[in-house]
Amino acid sequence: MFCTNCGKKSEGKQKFCTMCDTPFSDDIASKENTFGKAKSLAPNTTTWIKKINYSKLILNKYVAILVGVILVVWMLSGDNSGGGIKAPLPAPVQQTSDDTIEIRPITPAVSLTNGTILKKSSVYLRGDGKLVIKNGTSLDAVAKLIRGGTSVLTVYIKANSNYTMPKISEGIYWLVFAQGLDWDSTTQKFRRN
Repeated sequence: MFCTNCGKKSEGKQKFCTMCDTPFSDDIASKENTFGKAKSLAPNTTTWIKKINYSKLILNKYVAILVGVILVVWMLSGDNSGGGIKAPLPAPVQQTSDDTIEIRPITPAVSLTNGTILKKSSVYLRGDGKLVIKNGTSLDAVAKLIRGGTSVLTVYIKANSNYTMPKISEGIYWLVFAQGLDWDSTTQKFRRN
């Protein structure tokens, strides 16, 4: 007897083909094979369909689609980082205008003379101490000597100038600074910087 599926010759009275397990006759449809499961006796004429691994086929299809999408996105992005010829930048173009620009001269900054005293409280200026302040910057400064939360002496020191505070009484003081240009006597602040 020859198997209808694979064509192998079978010796004796076997119920299934020893090569592909195809049943030889219709009378064993309800019987079980050696593994305890009922065998289907439907004719197996499309063996090559059984041999296809559909999970691998589907996986390969998705991988191919993914690679295709990445390739299309890469081509459309115009990314030249991987080398190749890059187009040179266009030369800058100067635009001319008929508009005239009026440049206003900046008014000179108001500056007080070096050592101008802005505020003085002589209560703490009766001692033998003195404080030398050197303004080594390019900005004018206002120095304020503070004791007990009140201003003892506030003085204007010009850029790159020195000032000596005389007759300071013994005690603990704070010295604070403000720097800038263009002194405003009304607000007691610098207008610039």
